[in-house]
Amino acid sequence: MLEQGNYLGYIDCAITTEVGKNKTQAIAMTFTVTCRAESNGWQQLGADSKATVLLYLTEKAWEFSTAKLKALGFNGDFDNPKFDESTISTGVTLQCRHEDYEGKITEKWELASGIAAKAESNTISKLNARWNQLATPTKPTGRPVAPGKAPAKFSARAPATQDLDPEAIPY
Repeated sequence: MLEQGNYLGYIDCAITTEVGKNKTQAIAMTFTVTCRAESNGWQQLGADSKATVLLYLTEKAWEFSTAKLKALGFNGDFDNPKFDESTISTGVTLQCRHEDYEGKITEKWELASGIAAKAESNTISKLNARWNQLATPTKPTGRPVAPGKAPAKFSARAPATQDLDPEAIPY
């Protein structure tokens, strides 16, 4: 049994299934777990491990689960679930917790909280407004100051070649 914590897992397969006595609809995703998150980065496990993550597809869980599936690049085909190649090649952060199940401690695997749904549009609008307040320069008040006197015109006449001193050229 792995310790509780965050791990790096690579999707092996996914299947739409029915779980338990009530036949609760879910997508079961199997991962190969290769690394554990430590303070100094990912640490390779001594041996790869397997983990199964269930995303329930009930009315109550639909919004949460579909947001996670979208973040993984789910193809939308519950008959043949697949995910974006980038998700498959870079892996997914998984969270392992220990739970008591019928008197036995078992591993409970979930997608880590870094995989999330996009915030609601009203939340995004509020955040954009706050950000724009920081980024918007204040508008000046009153009349603009008149520019100073224009510089005197200069002659664009090239000097005669005999006036050039090669030692005076700054390069």
